[in-house]
This record gives sequence, structure tokens and C-alpha cells, in this order.
Amino acid sequence: MASSAPTIVEIELRKGQSGLGFNIRGGIDNVHIGTDPGIFVTTIKPNGAAAKDGTLRIGDKILEVNGTSLRQVSHREAVRCFQDTGDVIKMVVETGAEARIEKMLKEQKSPVSVPTEAIETTQSDGGDAQRFSNKRMLFAAVIVVAAVGLILAFGISRPSISSR
Repeated sequence: MASSAPTIVEIELRKGQSGLGFNIRGGIDNVHIGTDPGIFVTTIKPNGAAAKDGTLRIGDKILEVNGTSLRQVSHREAVRCFQDTGDVIKMVVETGAEARIEKMLKEQKSPVSVPTEAIETTQSDGGDAQRFSNKRMLFAAVIVVAAVGLILAFGISRPSISSR
């Protein structure tokens, strides 16, 4: 299973009269998508600081604000972190994170199709018990391989920071 590596960017915004101009959802107490407790951008207000800058997008995951990690915080802690900033805010953001997570979740729910002739055995007594056992073992093996693939795809690579 091939997956695109996350893109991490640094964004600097200057607060406008109406603040930063975007809303967030998520946190360890209010998971927004799947089981990811991250803080996600859900709306960008027209004419707000984020819209005027144009870099931050709906679905981006905010990893840090002014050097403070938002990776394992409650929603309230994340909001407080934004409120406690000065006029200029520096964020580290994973672009398109929500779409990547949705794609991964959809792929996990897709049924695995395995041709049964590849796993059936013949025995003199009809072999029903053996065929059932082989199908269960193959299904378990497919699950293990898929899990290892996810661990390797998402656990080993460390994204690099770039600018948009």
C-alpha cells in the first residue's frame, strides 16, 4: 500500500481585527476524525487573517503554535494556546492531514478479496474442516500483513519541514 508522505509547513499569521480567522476541532477529549486526537482546521473565515494569507487550508492539522506542541492536548488547551498568543503567531502545520486520514480509514474498511481456490485443500473425508481452518488462517495473515504495512508506512518515516 503506497501512501503519500505528509507535508509539514511553517505558517506565520498576523492577527487581524477579527482574530486569526479560522476555527478548529479536535483534541484528546474531542476527536475530530478516526482516532487521531490532533487539532484540525475546519473553517476559514473570508476576510480573516488566514484567508488573506492563503496558506492555511481546511483539513490541515496544526502541530505546534509558537513552539508549543498541540499533538496530545485537549480542545480547550488548544484554544487557550491560540488565545495566549501575541499579534503574530507561528504554526507548524501538516497540510491535507484530514484527507489523508479519511483515505486511510476508507482503505482499512475495504474488504479483502482472496480467491478461494488458492486456499482449498482436498482430503478423502471431504476436507470441510481443513478448508475452513485454512480460510481463517489466511484471513488472519492478511490482517497481520495489512497492520505491519500501516506501521511501516506511518511509523518509520519522519516528515521534513518545508514552506508552501
